[in-house]
Amino acid sequence: MSEFCVLDADHRVIACSLPGEVFLPASASREMRLSVSGSLEWVHADQEYLGSYWTLFTRPIFFNPEWVVLLSEPKDHVLAPVANFRTLFPLVIASSLFLVLLLSISQIRRRMVPLEKLQQGTRRVANREFDVEVEIDSDDEFQELASSFNAMAKRLNDHFVSLATMIDIDRAILSAIETKSIVISRRRKRRIMNFAIEVWGCLGFPGAPPQRYLSVFPVGTLGLCFQPAGVEVPQIDR
Repeated sequence: MSEFCVLDADHRVIACSLPGEVFLPASASREMRLSVSGSLEWVHADQEYLGSYWTLFTRPIFFNPEWVVLLSEPKDHVLAPVANFRTLFPLVIASSLFLVLLLSISQIRRRMVPLEKLQQGTRRVANREFDVEVEIDSDDEFQELASSFNAMAKRLNDHFVSLATMIDIDRAILSAIETKSIVISRRRKRRIMNFAIEVWGCLGFPGAPPQRYLSVFPVGTLGLCFQPAGVEVPQIDR
């Protein structure tokens, strides 16, 4: 509640809404003499007041020295909103921090879920599971990254399938070549043995040559010498 007081030129109270006799301190009077208007603090009945004053120039009209009008209000009433703000401010700060923390956790989880899916996809690719497909519907760069990752995994899958097919074809070809080589080797060995036996007979030795001599005879055309009369040249067909 505001209090209204009127002072004379010597700053003595003429009328005031405060109960009892009111006296202004000397410090307040000194401040009023320095300017025609301003603000001050003063004490009445152990109650601190904050006041504003201005001077009424009554001399030109009423031929009377000027009066001073003082409007005051208890200091605790003036500062009550500030005290309430001091009480509410920590609660507002704590609530704001809690809200920011919740929003931060929500955004972090929203960002971490696509990363976890991409990480699982890379692990499956590392285990040669190239048919993996990462599904992310976030309408941001993570969705574009997932699309690129799926395209890469598909290309790797096609590439490794092609390699596996080529390996199977190579194995089949090598198996056929190896079988043919075995047949050719057996035929070549039979020809060498027949040629060695013929040469052995041409030299006049009876029977078949020892096994250790078979590897030194080159493959050539049979019939390099005439078979001696009465010498039978054995033939090996194996």
